[in-house]
Amino acid sequence: MSALAGFWSLLLGTLVSLSLYLLYKGGVVDFNSDLEESFWGAGLAFVAAVVVAAIVTPLTAPKRDEELRGLVYGMGGVDLKGDVLAGDAAWYRSPVLLGLIAVALAALFYIPVF
Repeated sequence: MSALAGFWSLLLGTLVSLSLYLLYKGGVVDFNSDLEESFWGAGLAFVAAVVVAAIVTPLTAPKRDEELRGLVYGMGGVDLKGDVLAGDAAWYRSPVLLGLIAVALAALFYIPVF
């Protein structure tokens, strides 16, 4: 996503959510509760942000490779030996292990406790 797409996505998503809230408070749109309006507002704001980002990003120029070199690993020019995090091969920093722990904790917290 380009910076311009990020700005317009955030702005228009916020405006969509605010508009729905004002329509609800004005009695134009009816919801069963404030919570229901909040859920719909968040969902519509998300959809608006994604649509705006998908439209604006291809219309804006991407960053040049020189601007990205050293910022992302895929562009090259990054010294992995000198990188503190990449050089640390401790077992507890394994992405696979951390991912498995995160999934196990999510499953554990999902189980209802009686």
